[in-house]
Amino acid sequence: AFFREHAIAALTSGITNFIPDNCVDVKKLWKEFAIFNVFNYCRLLERQERILCSFASQNIMVVVIKGTSAAQYYPQPQLRAMGDIDLLVRPEDFDRAVQCLMDLKCVEITSAVDAEMGRHRTFRYQDVTVELHRFFSIFVEEEYADALDGLLIRAISKGKNVLPDAE
Repeated sequence: AFFREHAIAALTSGITNFIPDNCVDVKKLWKEFAIFNVFNYCRLLERQERILCSFASQNIMVVVIKGTSAAQYYPQPQLRAMGDIDLLVRPEDFDRAVQCLMDLKCVEITSAVDAEMGRHRTFRYQDVTVELHRFFSIFVEEEYADALDGLLIRAISKGKNVLPDAE
C-alpha cells in the first residue's frame, strides 16, 4: 500500500539489481510491486481505451486527468501507480458521457457526498473504478478553481485525450 500511495515503484524498479543479497525480502517485494504495476497499468489502459473509443463514437471530447496523463512523464510509464481512471468532459457533455458509460454496462457507485458536491460521478467498469468529472478543481479560492478548470476544459478542445504539458 505504501508503494502505491507514493507512486515510487517507478523509482525502485531500476535499482532492485543493486539491493544486497541479504535483503532478499525487500528485493522480492519491490520486484513484485513493479510487476503488479505493469499488469495494472495495462489493465487500466485497456479499459480506458474502450471508454475513450465509445466517447469518440458519440463525439464526446474528453481528457484523462492524473493516471496516464501523468504517466507520460515517467521514464517507464507503465510503472506509474494507478488506482482508477479519471476522465474530464466539458460540462455540456457530462450527461451524454454518463449515458455512454451506462451503455458500456458501467455500474454507478457514486457516494452521497460526491453526488451532493457534483464534482464527479463514480462508476465500476468491469474491475476498474472510473471517475467522470464535471469539473476538477477543489481549491478553496473559487477564482483559482475556475481558472484551472478553464485550462483543463480548453485542453479538451485541443482534441487529445492526454493533458498538454502546462495543464
